[in-house]
Amino acid sequence: MGDRLSSSGNAKREIGLTLFAGALLLILAEGIARGGLPDAFQWVREHPPSAALNLVAVYTLLALSIGLFGKVPPAAIPVCGILLVMSLITSLKSRYLDSPLLPWDVLDVREVYAILPVLPARALAIGIPGFVIAVCAGTVWAYLRTKKRVALLWRPILIGLAGLFWWAFYQTGPADIRSLFRVENIAWDQTLNYQANGFLVSFMMNAPPLLISQPEEYSQEVVLRLLEDNEALRQRHARGTAGPPISLIVFVSESFYDLIDIPYFASDNPLETFERLKKRFPIIRLISPSFGGNTSNVEFELLTGLSNAFLPAGAVPYDQYLKRQTPSIAHVLRAHGYRTAAIHPFYDWFWNRKNVYPLLGFEEFISLSSFEAAARRGEFVSDEALVDKIIEWLEAQRGPFFLYAVSIQNHGSYWPNRYAPDEVEVAGDYPDDLRLRLQTYITGLRDADRQLGRLLSYLKTRRDPIICLFTGDHLPSFGPDFALYREAGVVSSPPRKYSLEERMRTASVPCLVWDNKGHLIDADEIPKNISPIYVPVIVLHQLGIEMPPYLFFLLEAMKEYPVIHPLFVLKPDGELVELEKEKNHPFLRALKVLQYDILFGRRFSLEN
Repeated sequence: MGDRLSSSGNAKREIGLTLFAGALLLILAEGIARGGLPDAFQWVREHPPSAALNLVAVYTLLALSIGLFGKVPPAAIPVCGILLVMSLITSLKSRYLDSPLLPWDVLDVREVYAILPVLPARALAIGIPGFVIAVCAGTVWAYLRTKKRVALLWRPILIGLAGLFWWAFYQTGPADIRSLFRVENIAWDQTLNYQANGFLVSFMMNAPPLLISQPEEYSQEVVLRLLEDNEALRQRHARGTAGPPISLIVFVSESFYDLIDIPYFASDNPLETFERLKKRFPIIRLISPSFGGNTSNVEFELLTGLSNAFLPAGAVPYDQYLKRQTPSIAHVLRAHGYRTAAIHPFYDWFWNRKNVYPLLGFEEFISLSSFEAAARRGEFVSDEALVDKIIEWLEAQRGPFFLYAVSIQNHGSYWPNRYAPDEVEVAGDYPDDLRLRLQTYITGLRDADRQLGRLLSYLKTRRDPIICLFTGDHLPSFGPDFALYREAGVVSSPPRKYSLEERMRTASVPCLVWDNKGHLIDADEIPKNISPIYVPVIVLHQLGIEMPPYLFFLLEAMKEYPVIHPLFVLKPDGELVELEKEKNHPFLRALKVLQYDILFGRRFSLEN
């Protein structure tokens, strides 16, 4: 009798310790993710239902692990390790790239590790694998040392309870578990989502959108009705070009930003070429869907005219969705006899470009393997070497071409003395660490600017007509929570509670529209601020090339929503509105249907 009572007492004690450990683990993990334990406790006070649901999720993970291992201590170690690593990555990614850890990031492990050596978190390249090894070793050690096992009857029960929770979590209906806890997936603003709902539940809620659901109104009839005015549009916008076909270069310069909102003093003007050119050629502002990284998401919009705004937040279309031939600038121009090529002096597998570029219509992709002997600046192939390769490729061309080039040299992070001793001296009213980071960035900016001048000087010597778009992909990140931008007054709101105006300013990159004849561009039709999705419309129209049906739809749409960002839209009168509040506008619904048709559907729009 005494043994039973003792056994019962031990069981209750283990259950109590497990429940306490789960709650402690949740607070620690949220504290890491949010940057401090006080923030975690404040979240619990302000969002008790969300905190409760996260706690239940932690308990089900522990129950599943205990059911699988059959022993309590070794079962808890991997759960703790997984959640703590997830919370740390969430914290770092939110602070430096303004985006939390999302399910899609798990699919991009190689991309993350390729770039870690130049990130502030580069120690994680060693730290995380070391931590994983330690967790595995600790689990094995604890398993071998622990003699007491969970009763065999309880193991399938624990596994079943965990499975029941996960099944209920992903069900939809009037009484689904998320509704019972009053938790809503704020999919249109993942920063707010993680702040309100906690990183674990938010991560869980974002997993299903890996599979894109078909819009309710999607059908062949609806798609064709949306495009029924295309013939009239072709008549209205018909624009032939006299003379030889015009070639096109789109040069995406890594993190190129004209620092219009950043006061500084420099020993050498880093934008000498750019400032001289903007007096003679149009400058438009591209409102990038990204900040500090994820260049491929910008490329996706720039080349295809498709928008990240209609995809799950944090998705990477190059990795997840582009699995078949997809209409793009390259496809259209290739069909009109243009030679098409892409140049990027980095790994061809990075962001899956080696598989995606052929699907977008590029005949040739020149990647890092062709730059083995090229000069480097800092960690990456120099902009000078890239321009050398561009000129080498152009010299071999006869006939019209479309060349898409993406640089890598000035990718963050901008640690001090990265380009020493050849650095521009920079002064400004900033903390010394930020000033030195700005100095590093401005040195790379100067290099990009000078190589732009060298490329355009070469293009002016060519007899064939050429239009060149030179643009940044996104603004550079100098530290957590828009560090430099906050010091400069660009951002003043509390972290992760930024206004739409602040979002707009931290997404705006300059785009120079240049040509070597001085009369090939009609800038009057180009809005001052546009999303990259409209670049295909603009350039094909400037070239006098007939466009596919869905691009004609965009040509008209540009007048109504010149900017469609994953978080907001910009109307022609300058009003910024949250995307969520406008999502039922007929045009945005139509655009979402057309995009689904092209990426995932039957492609009725391409038959029109």
